[in-house]
Amino acid sequence: MNPILSQEFKIPFAKIDAADIKTAIPEVLLSTKQKINELIQSQEPASYQNTIVALEASLEPLNRAVTIVYHLKGVKNTPEIRQAFNAVLEDISSFYASLGLNQDLWQRLKEFANSPDSDKLEGIEKRHFEKTIKSFKRSGADLDEQARAKIKAIRVELSELQNKFSENVLDSSNQFEMILNDPDELSGLPDSVLQMAKEDAERKSLSGYRFSLQAPYYVPFLKYADNRELRKKMHQAYANRASFGQYDNEALIDKILVLRQELAKTLGYENFAEYQLEERMLSSAKKVRKFQSELYNKTYPFWQKEIKDLKEFSKNQLKINKLEAWDVAYAIEKLKLSKFSFDGEELRPYFSLDSAQRGLFSIANKLFGIR
Repeated sequence: MNPILSQEFKIPFAKIDAADIKTAIPEVLLSTKQKINELIQSQEPASYQNTIVALEASLEPLNRAVTIVYHLKGVKNTPEIRQAFNAVLEDISSFYASLGLNQDLWQRLKEFANSPDSDKLEGIEKRHFEKTIKSFKRSGADLDEQARAKIKAIRVELSELQNKFSENVLDSSNQFEMILNDPDELSGLPDSVLQMAKEDAERKSLSGYRFSLQAPYYVPFLKYADNRELRKKMHQAYANRASFGQYDNEALIDKILVLRQELAKTLGYENFAEYQLEERMLSSAKKVRKFQSELYNKTYPFWQKEIKDLKEFSKNQLKINKLEAWDVAYAIEKLKLSKFSFDGEELRPYFSLDSAQRGLFSIANKLFGIR
């Protein structure tokens, strides 16, 4: 059996290769479409179970498979995995873009929505029903054929552009490496980071220590490296990812913004922010701006004091006359150590993979009863 389609609780990631992506996605897409057609063609009176629940059940295998593939691409973006992912991306995007616009499916759901039984739903079932119906309306199910075709085309193009944007960021990040050998250049870095950088260099048949822009290198380097010029080099490289050369994302950003605005307008929203926020806690751009303003007014005086203290500490204790972006994390770490004798690295033994997993599952068990 294709490991991507496995229903095991523990997903067999180690068994998945690029070829599995190319075969699993078309297979599960086909079965999903067949199940949805069965839902649409059912001659039984529309009910919660044979519409809302049946739709969710039809989509579950596909959603699981797509989630696995997206995750795999995110953590193991080899040329083979990327090529396989891109080969199925258009089919995935097209299916999801079409789902909320499917008129036969929408009519079947409305049969139940317009029936007296829908008014009898309570609790979770009522919430589930309302969210499903609203998702179809937000997708454009009630719009005319021309508008629906436009929405589908925009969503498919956005999916491809956003994927390319992510690839450019990753490729730009991978393009950077910093090989260090001088002990003075490595001063301040924890042993765990040095060990990781040394092993990375050895894997690439290099001598010394290799640092990239990936988070496990970048974050501790900015926090602990005593060499200010190297912190600056790392920070500027990170801040300028995908902003020049063959991986420049500027043109993609322009296209994505234009398409998002066009999508929102076609769906009847003033802008993309209003569309996105409608289902969020603050629900509108106006509420977000109000929240930001209130948060700013309440926190700014405290920020002023803290940044003043940090600048003074940096000047007096670290000999940094002007605090720059690449100094902030480093200065904060030194200030914590000075004031509270607290070193974040000392917590590392308590957060090994095994202990973190045990803690996570313990919390899930207490909150949700998951075993």
